[in-house]
Amino acid sequence: MVTIAELWRRRLRRPASECGRLCYGDGAHGRGACPRRVPKVAYARGKSVSEKQKNFLEKAGVKVHFVENYPFQAADLTSLIVKAKAAGPDLIVADSYLGDALLITRQMFEQELRPAVYAAGGGGHVQPDFLKGAGRLSEGILNATMWDAAVGKNVPWIAKENERHVARFGAPFTEDSAGYYQAFHVIVDALERAKTSDARALRDAIAATNITDVNHKAMLLPYKAIKFDETGQNQLATAMVVQTQGGKFRVLYPEHVAEPDARLVWPYLGTAR
Repeated sequence: MVTIAELWRRRLRRPASECGRLCYGDGAHGRGACPRRVPKVAYARGKSVSEKQKNFLEKAGVKVHFVENYPFQAADLTSLIVKAKAAGPDLIVADSYLGDALLITRQMFEQELRPAVYAAGGGGHVQPDFLKGAGRLSEGILNATMWDAAVGKNVPWIAKENERHVARFGAPFTEDSAGYYQAFHVIVDALERAKTSDARALRDAIAATNITDVNHKAMLLPYKAIKFDETGQNQLATAMVVQTQGGKFRVLYPEHVAEPDARLVWPYLGTAR
């Protein structure tokens, strides 16, 4: 039986390469003065997505100077930061859990690693506790994320759902909780069409999903549609690009949910003394 977590992680969200294209390629380009291509890149990442992101950037003509995979819940990453600094990168890319994200950000400051652009693939960097824990060091970090409360500005029911979430849990949806909400309603939709809980019938109903109504509960994430191809992927899913500005996330991309007055700010401000 498919689980909500599996449906979200394997089928509904976009692959790592897509998040890379948006955050480090054409997603934020055009909403500020950031260069189209950053010549020297260093990675501080978990292993699961590093190769996909590296391959994407190299195909785009960007030279990746340094890639370092680190252990989960590492207590100290000073040696990684020192090696990254030695490469003299213009762009630092990190994809981390909350603890790792805070550790990398703080130790970048301690070691005076000051890239022009600091970007992340979501995860710990888009958690509310990251903004609290990193403070001013979070200013200017670019993130690819699947969710931000700003999407509710154009879709009233999404704003109301987010308000309910804040009232109950004291914080807005995160990309993970929004994704699980979406996956739950995809399964509900499939159950209603299958009219049975038989595993095979439910699997076939999920595969036949074709949700296009922006007011459908499964569209909490602002996709064009939810429809799976022959490989089981939703090719119409997309990510958003946000940047930390003034202690909160500002949505830069895609255009239909971007905040009209939001503009890309660079270079990375967090390490400024």
